[in-house]
Amino acid sequence: MVSCYTLCWRPWTAAWRLVPWVLAKLSAVMYMSLNDQLSSRKGEEGQTARLSSEKQEASNRAWARMAVDHRSPTADQKSASGFLQWNINHSVRRDIGYYLNSWLTILQPGDYYVYSTVTFSGGDPLRPLVSRVKLRHSEKEEDAVVMQAYCSLSSGSGSPAVPRLCTATQGAVITLERGNQLAVWVQDLLLVDYEDGATTFGMYKL
Repeated sequence: MVSCYTLCWRPWTAAWRLVPWVLAKLSAVMYMSLNDQLSSRKGEEGQTARLSSEKQEASNRAWARMAVDHRSPTADQKSASGFLQWNINHSVRRDIGYYLNSWLTILQPGDYYVYSTVTFSGGDPLRPLVSRVKLRHSEKEEDAVVMQAYCSLSSGSGSPAVPRLCTATQGAVITLERGNQLAVWVQDLLLVDYEDGATTFGMYKL
């Protein structure tokens, strides 16, 4: 009887000795799985928060896109150089000032991508057509050229169906301080094409 008891219960004793080991293994596996899930969730939440922060920052950045004023100089006016004027009702701006119909004033200091596109519908027989982006540190200071672009019209006569046009396009990254002002200057205001979308000026903060 004693022999039977020993023989019958010995395998169960060995099995019960394995129970704590199995439970420990299962606990370790469950802990690692739960830890991986928590880490993944934290990573997703962190990425979502970062993307939300970047989106919010981008939406608050200063920018402007200006449309040229369609009240172009009349034919009886004399040719003259000058700064282009912008139609405030057809332009869009965010946190950028507007001064004397031509100048954009920086309110947020930083690096900006500044661009301009000026289309000319008339040529100059003596020199290439030029547009210049000018910068002044304040409204009381002298302006300086920070960008310029040229284009030339062909010698053909053109026609109403096929007008003679050329476009001077430029863009650059410029570091600007609060109060700086920028405007677009051309050598002859009578030669500019004032049609929709032909002549624009803008910037956005990087």
